[in-house]
Amino acid sequence: MTKVLKMVFESTNAEKPNQTSILKMTDIDESLTSERIAAEMAKLASFNFIVDGKGQVRFGKPKSASLVTTEKRPIF
Repeated sequence: MTKVLKMVFESTNAEKPNQTSILKMTDIDESLTSERIAAEMAKLASFNFIVDGKGQVRFGKPKSASLVTTEKRPIF
């Protein structure tokens, strides 16, 4: 099974207010608390040097985070 931390941030693009930015991380410490993850997401959102291809700040206000587990079962 693969576990991924999926972090969703609000858009910083005024033209697309309902758009989100997603950051996925693997090999995470599963003992992280929701408070710690929220604090780290807030830090990421404060970094103005993380930009998209158009030079706009990539991550807005943290919206949600989830631990996603994927199970791969070979058929043949």
